[in-house]
Amino acid sequence: MPKISDDRRTDRRRQIIEAAQRCFMRNGFEATTMADIIAESGLSAGSLYVHFENKVDIIRQVASEVLAERAADAAALMARAPLPEPSQLVAEYLDRLHTGTGSEIRIHTWSACLRDPELGSVFADFAAQFARLHETYMRTWLEQQGLDTATASHRAAPLVQVLRGICQGFVIQLALDPRADPDTYLSGVRWLGFGTTTEEDGS
Repeated sequence: MPKISDDRRTDRRRQIIEAAQRCFMRNGFEATTMADIIAESGLSAGSLYVHFENKVDIIRQVASEVLAERAADAAALMARAPLPEPSQLVAEYLDRLHTGTGSEIRIHTWSACLRDPELGSVFADFAAQFARLHETYMRTWLEQQGLDTATASHRAAPLVQVLRGICQGFVIQLALDPRADPDTYLSGVRWLGFGTTTEEDGS
């Protein structure tokens, strides 16, 4: 029946994507071949090419899924009560990276986006989407700390840019040195007073 066929198609695409992610994390996007992905997936070449035209097509799907996952994380923030402070968000992000394999695939995705304008456009669209979600979080959190709406709105976007930079910085550190310690990194973030409402506005 059609529904079974659709389910099977979804399962096969997922099998290919997961196999490709493992290959990309081991070898990077450029060094990975279609033969590598076929072998890793356990499917035939014919089965793989039914779902994806070429390696670039697979890379775009992998990158889109990584970015969509980040956007979903950002959207889920506003459902949390009370809102976590910024340093708590950084702590949770660092923990996910340190206990998983997220740093490698993010580095590969960023690199691929620089070389592929179409993929870069996908990245830019998702980046703008979850930047807006993070700004809503930051504005709301600042208001809860006692700032007026105008000041909170003025500070939200710059603080989010710094927050993302802090998280991306640890991605790079962890990719270069698996011994990088998230607790040490987070201590530095807290000592910087990230997200505090006591500084004078720089405007």
